[in-house]
Amino acid sequence: ALKNFENSRLSMPSIQKFDELRNQARYARDQIKQSATHYVDCYRVER
Repeated sequence: ALKNFENSRLSMPSIQKFDELRNQARYARDQIKQSATHYVDCYRVER
């Protein structure tokens, strides 16, 4: 049981890391979406 506990404790940081990466990816995706929307709006205004 102790060994399992050690393993789970070791795997915890990787889970946090995964969450971090997921959040970064989501943030990046949102940024891209905003940029694209902004670009499209400017394009519409110019035409």
